[in-house]
Amino acid sequence: MVVLFAALLLLSKWITRHIQGLGYLLSGDGRVALVLYFLVILPGVLVHELSHAVAALLLWVPVRRFSIGLRSKGKSGQVSLGSVDIADTDALRSSLIGLAPLIAGCGITLLIGRHIANVESLPLFGSPGLWRQVRLAYRTPDFWLWVYLLLAIGNAMLPSAADRSSWGVALAFVGFIGAALYFSGLLEGVFATIARWAAGTASLLSYAFAATVAVDLLFALLLLTVERVLALLGLGRVQYS
Repeated sequence: MVVLFAALLLLSKWITRHIQGLGYLLSGDGRVALVLYFLVILPGVLVHELSHAVAALLLWVPVRRFSIGLRSKGKSGQVSLGSVDIADTDALRSSLIGLAPLIAGCGITLLIGRHIANVESLPLFGSPGLWRQVRLAYRTPDFWLWVYLLLAIGNAMLPSAADRSSWGVALAFVGFIGAALYFSGLLEGVFATIARWAAGTASLLSYAFAATVAVDLLFALLLLTVERVLALLGLGRVQYS
């Protein structure tokens, strides 16, 4: 799970840069490059921001503003693809709201993966029977539409820096509770249950990350091929620093 998540982070950053690089190469305009990336990732942006808003409402935190679209973040030069402005709240609820896109994105990715693989339920990650079924996934109706949705949603589900801003406090709180349970002896009785839950969760997350990484690798190969063809045609080459 950890290895797949690290691979997803690297691939997502690479794809973001190269989609914008390709857009700049074709148009010569940085704004057009941003618009191209926004259009490619739009379904994922919608899921990301909606999950923030829904999580806030479920946790009784007022949503002040919801927006989708390119917007400058002021003097930093960064551009936002969407945003949800919520009322001030405690660190725990803020952390859960920040985590919502990852949870929602993984859930939708798993549903799409089950549909493509044509399975009723997902066994533990690594089951040989499942991989035999996955090899026949291309026969699924509208296969490439589902692959595109995996690409857009899987790469937009990663929490932003703002989403992670309260995680430190929340993790410290969870760590404190865990330490209190451990030293009180209460943790031993529920350890087996926690271990089973953790194993099942890790397996599901591994499926979600693996599906996104597989699609990212295919898309990265496509981007590289297009860039090489444009270079051979003498239309230029983007230098990535």
